[in-house]
Amino acid sequence: MDYRKNAPLIAAIAIPILMIIFVAVAIYVPGLFKHPTYSFLYAEGYTSGIYEVKNGTIAKVEYDERTQNYYKNREEVKLYLYDVAKDQAREISLEDAAKLSLDTSRIALDGFTIAQGRRTSLFDSNDGRNLFAINGSVSKELNVGIRNYSFTFLGWIK
Repeated sequence: MDYRKNAPLIAAIAIPILMIIFVAVAIYVPGLFKHPTYSFLYAEGYTSGIYEVKNGTIAKVEYDERTQNYYKNREEVKLYLYDVAKDQAREISLEDAAKLSLDTSRIALDGFTIAQGRRTSLFDSNDGRNLFAINGSVSKELNVGIRNYSFTFLGWIK
């Protein structure tokens, strides 16, 4: 087979394939080396107005009786600590959460932010119950099961 005669055909096939490989490597390789390093605290349940973070410490908000009656029939709010080293969340009490020093900025010192997303496939849909740690083009799905769209980010652990 004379390769010089078929060089334009070989180039026409090889160049797009090489470009696809180059783009795939440029997208996926940075994600292999970037990982979130800061754990965070979050709440699950109807949290609007229940907890607040002041000066890096979480506290339960005390309301007048009328407002407390409004929140009384709501789902119980649970606090969770997500440990990035173990890639898992565990429920913690308000007393334990109050001992933590929190940074409420949306972006951690390592550049990651937490976003609630949607992962779908042909036969499965999770409808926004997934959490992702995002830093630029790098996105890592976190091992957290959000039950009912009630995720509230409270702060990064300092």
